[in-house]
Amino acid sequence: MANVQNYQCLACGGPLAFDATLGKLKCPYCDSEFSAEELEAALSEKNDGKDSKSESEDSNNIWGDDSEGLKSYSCPSCGANIVCTPTTASTSCPYCDNPTIVESQFAGSNRPDLIIPFKIEKKVAVGSLKDFYKGKPLLPNKFSQSNHIEETKGVYVPFYFFDGKASGDAVFRATKSSSHRSGDKTVRITKHYECSRSGEMDFSMVPVDASKQMDNALMDSIEPFDYSALSDFSTGFLPGFFADIPDETQDDCLPRAKTRCENSTLRALEDTVRGYSTKSVLSTRATTTKNSLTR
Repeated sequence: MANVQNYQCLACGGPLAFDATLGKLKCPYCDSEFSAEELEAALSEKNDGKDSKSESEDSNNIWGDDSEGLKSYSCPSCGANIVCTPTTASTSCPYCDNPTIVESQFAGSNRPDLIIPFKIEKKVAVGSLKDFYKGKPLLPNKFSQSNHIEETKGVYVPFYFFDGKASGDAVFRATKSSSHRSGDKTVRITKHYECSRSGEMDFSMVPVDASKQMDNALMDSIEPFDYSALSDFSTGFLPGFFADIPDETQDDCLPRAKTRCENSTLRALEDTVRGYSTKSVLSTRATTTKNSLTR
């Protein structure tokens, strides 16, 4: 059964949301601020010895055939039904808008080890998108007027980290060209070379998103991530944002990690072929050995 929780202000009981600028949870009513660790410890102490509140129910009984694959929870603040996907771990009540955390989603192996907390406020993200629209006369008006950008909300995406070693071999065809004048003619000389390269590369914390709902190419495009901002995971970072638990296994994601490591190795080998006018790939081979992985 699910343990659904609102993070409430320890001073006035108001709903708390994580403030990306402050790096803390902030109460919109009394302006009290709490660190994620501080609040989680206070809630743990408060709930110590109490039975977990049972909030899960079968949404199929409420919404009929359209609810297949959905779950329903009862909002701890107003009692309304919150209907969401089976992987939803952090959302907000559609009636009272209070941030809601499904604590039971993080039980056992589903609990992440690390998290990169948000650092950009919603208004900054919305402002950046509006600035992006400026100066683009061919952009359809409906794109900027009807895309509901004011409803933008941050989403935490689950990732696996992979460590490993990749080795590769590659053969390239390269040319060097030069020219000189001979009488009234221009003589062009082209020399052809075959360049062989081989090597190994160690990889640490290669990220692969573990959500089927997120486009892999989109997730790759927002890298590199700021690993210096990694913090020990706490559900205190989640209020005010959406979050899912993985719906892909480590084995599902392993082929993407291997492909990324092997492609990076081959690119590194190609980068060593320098000083030529042209170069092209004749053959490549790469393999990856998985050493360890974490999430």
